Amino acid sequence: DDSDNRASNKKSKIDALQLNANDEQKLYALIELQKFDGYFEFVENMIKIPEMDRHDSIVGQVRPMVSRTCSEDVWTTLYVIAYLRTKMCAFRNEWEMIEDKAMRWLEGQHIGGDIANIIRQLQKLI
Repeated sequence: DDSDNRASNKKSKIDALQLNANDEQKLYALIELQKFDGYFEFVENMIKIPEMDRHDSIVGQVRPMVSRTCSEDVWTTLYVIAYLRTKMCAFRNEWEMIEDKAMRWLEGQHIGGDIANIIRQLQKLI
């Protein structure tokens, strides 16, 4: 069944998000979690990446900067972009197009706040 195969593939990708994985392995495992439309959906095993385990508390501090209620996909996508910019600078060439696609998706969400400023605030907290 295709859905079983997809679930199995997603699990194997997420399994790469182990604390002992090197930064490049973490980066590629994270990139593979990006959805076709450009957003990142929070999955439980993301918290195996250092700084991702603080996702909820960090997002909670920045949430008041947005004038409307946003989906968790919006917050996870904002967080992943901030994480990439802060912790994965050495791999910018690898994730730059991933970020562009995520930013285009975010712009289409009309989140009621300055996306660039929200990401900067998240970066300060990561």
